[in-house]
Amino acid sequence: MSETILIVDDSVESLQLLTAILGKALPGVQLLTRTSGVETLAAVREGACDLILLDAMMPGMTGFETCRQLKADPHTRNIPVLMISGVMLGPEHRLYGMQSGAEGYVCKPFEREELVAQVKVLLRFKRYEDQLRKHEERLERELSERTASLRMSEEQLRSLFDHSPDAIFVEDFNGIVLDVNVAACRLHGLERSRLVGRHVLDLVPPEFRDQVASDFPRWRQESLTTYEGFSHTQDGRAIPVEIRSSVIQYRGHPALLMHVRDISERQKSERELIQHRQHLEEMVQARTRELARVNEALSESRRNFHSIVEKSGDGILVVNSGGTVEYANPAAGTLLEQSASDLVASRWPQPLEADRASEFEVSTRDERTRVVEAAVHATEWHGKPAFLVFLRDTTERKHLEQHQRRTENLESVGVLAGGIAHDFNNLLAGVLGNISFAKTETASRETLMEVLGDAERAALRAKSLTQQLLTFAKGGTPVRKAGSMSELLEETARFVLAGSKTAYRLNVKPGLWNAYMDGGQMSQVLENIVINADQAMPRGGRVDITAENFVCTGGGQIEAAGLAPGRYVKVVICDQGVGMTPDVMAHIFDPYFTTKQEGSGLGLAVSYSIIGKHEGAITVASQPGHGTTFTIYVPATDESPGNTGTAASTAMPRGGGRILVMDDEEFIRTLVARMLEALGYESECVADGMAAIERYRAALTAGRRFDAVILDLTIPGGMGGEEAMEHLLAVDPDVTGIVSSGYALEPVFSAYQRHGFKGGIAKPYDMQALAVVLADVLNPRQPDPAG
Repeated sequence: MSETILIVDDSVESLQLLTAILGKALPGVQLLTRTSGVETLAAVREGACDLILLDAMMPGMTGFETCRQLKADPHTRNIPVLMISGVMLGPEHRLYGMQSGAEGYVCKPFEREELVAQVKVLLRFKRYEDQLRKHEERLERELSERTASLRMSEEQLRSLFDHSPDAIFVEDFNGIVLDVNVAACRLHGLERSRLVGRHVLDLVPPEFRDQVASDFPRWRQESLTTYEGFSHTQDGRAIPVEIRSSVIQYRGHPALLMHVRDISERQKSERELIQHRQHLEEMVQARTRELARVNEALSESRRNFHSIVEKSGDGILVVNSGGTVEYANPAAGTLLEQSASDLVASRWPQPLEADRASEFEVSTRDERTRVVEAAVHATEWHGKPAFLVFLRDTTERKHLEQHQRRTENLESVGVLAGGIAHDFNNLLAGVLGNISFAKTETASRETLMEVLGDAERAALRAKSLTQQLLTFAKGGTPVRKAGSMSELLEETARFVLAGSKTAYRLNVKPGLWNAYMDGGQMSQVLENIVINADQAMPRGGRVDITAENFVCTGGGQIEAAGLAPGRYVKVVICDQGVGMTPDVMAHIFDPYFTTKQEGSGLGLAVSYSIIGKHEGAITVASQPGHGTTFTIYVPATDESPGNTGTAASTAMPRGGGRILVMDDEEFIRTLVARMLEALGYESECVADGMAAIERYRAALTAGRRFDAVILDLTIPGGMGGEEAMEHLLAVDPDVTGIVSSGYALEPVFSAYQRHGFKGGIAKPYDMQALAVVLADVLNPRQPDPAG
């Protein structure tokens, strides 16, 4: 780094002259100029400076005063100052300049060589002074660090000294105690101040003092001495001790370090050990005689045990910790389709864990499969850790368990089938009875319309029951989107409890998240639970409904198994009803299980299935006489609910165009064709997907394309609607397809657009539903006349 010289003079000519001289003589030095003492002080505070050439006589603040202030400031006192005077002054003025702190003094006119020489000397002096100051600072840091380290070492040594379990004495060569630790004070029952300064003979019982006095000179000569003696306590007891003496330097003088250990317990243990050894020798002699008898009995027992293990019906293996079989009995070889000798030294094929049981299959020579259960226990084999593996053929037991499960499943299916048959027989009775009555010639038009209306309502109830059964089954993917749980709870409670004796209280916590749900299916869940709550309180009561945000972190946070970590809307529905016993609670989600005279027993089973398909959870808590609480967890979303448009138009829109209908049932094709004709459409019908593709391609070739195609999803023995739609899209990418099926909750229905369809209609459907879906998919082809 280059050095910097600050030149200060109120004369511009002097500044130019000095700058020219020094610039030529010192080419690597940076030169700065100032014209007053005030500017000088400001300049040196702003940046580093190695030398100042200062004019002695300046207006305002003289060079003498400027120099005094520079030397008074700790930050600038080390900058050398060369005073320059324009007047030939006497020695007293030069002395005055030196007293103000200047390191040099030059009078004008000056010799250039003298000026340059003094500048170089002062710069060299500044460099030496900076190096010396840095060296002093480094020495001071090292001294401070070493002092702190020594202090820490001294504290650590003192801590070790005081916390030693042995009593420690430091004595001079005359036997005077210089220092003791805590254990020494505890040994003699005296405080440290009463031990330091005493003679060591005062701490020895009187009868041993002569011996200690005679040994003392030897301790001063030997570096380490160990012997046993006695210490005298404050209460007059003589305690046996072991003493280790060594010579050390203590505060610059030789001293003795005495480690004193109380060995009274050790001597007592040694005496007891001698007595115990004598007793053991007597016992060994007796036991030797007894062992001879035991060995004979053990040999007999080993022979018996070996016979039992070898003839055991269960397989028995010993596997070492490395997974190698050390022993196998004949039954193990039989179970594993190998000889016992071949099993020994083979590798066990799976990891073993003590106190665990597992099952695996073995292929027999007659190409059957044998199920083997392996129970593992920890043991030792030849003195090393090993595993004892018991093998048992559980093939027959597994067959019996499977048969029992099939029987139980058939019983459950029987209950379900019975419930379905009961409900459908009641609904079909209403449909068939009203239709048979309508066929009589005596019925008036008013009566006929009323009877047909009753038949239609019975059929719609049958449709609702079918939808519940499909939801309960493995199908039924919900069509989920963002929805307001608070609005759904309010609507459901108000609708279900209207006109009943039961009131409700809804508590929605602030900032409730939106739920990611199928609004129709979730409404069905809430209706089922609120209806149950109302029926549990026949004399009236109140249903408390709470909705709040919930974050599941996993790790068994709630009892509902399988709830994945994430954000949920938590709904708690609590009634004041009669409650349930544990055996009833165990079956409440079973289909067609009910304890009420009203209801089919399908509602909670459907609710459980819906919540599961929403990737949520449902739990129940109840006690007889204390009401029931249902808690459901529905995934939350940050999306905002769209306009669901709950109010549907009751008008039956008519239209025009050509419709192709594909369905395997002839009576459905005939019925749909009649409906389409009544709505103003032309129709053609086919029975399967291949016929639909051929008919559509022919119409397209003839220039008479179909405006829409209604495709049934399931065609037994033929091509269904989903596959047919793929082929139709290949023929005509603009084909307008409508998916239809009796399985209204098929996954295709929840996202029919992904499969190329423009709309969907679930069987059974009436003319109103058919008219609406056709108007929805064909409306974009028909511009609004008002537009």
